[in-house]
Amino acid sequence: MPIAKRIICFEALVKGHEYAETHNALMNLYRRFGQSSLARDEAVWLQKHRSLTLVELHNQPMLIPNILALRIAASIVKRAGALTVRQRPRPAPVISVISP
Repeated sequence: MPIAKRIICFEALVKGHEYAETHNALMNLYRRFGQSSLARDEAVWLQKHRSLTLVELHNQPMLIPNILALRIAASIVKRAGALTVRQRPRPAPVISVISP
């Protein structure tokens, strides 16, 4: 699958209750696609939510990749300088009304 389609798939998962691994995947995909500012935003997110990355231990095989993602994120943030994240517009929630 092309990188652009992968990015679209992962971006669709970002709703505020996604796993940290989603942001790790986005960070790596943005880097591969040449979107350094978006990769930095994901790196900052990982830095600010590093406890979530480590708490996701119910998925033991992901522990090492998550820790490595934190190191990569720290490197990206360090090179970029500031810990600021541009706010991306979130899709409006879908509300369904069931009539009796």
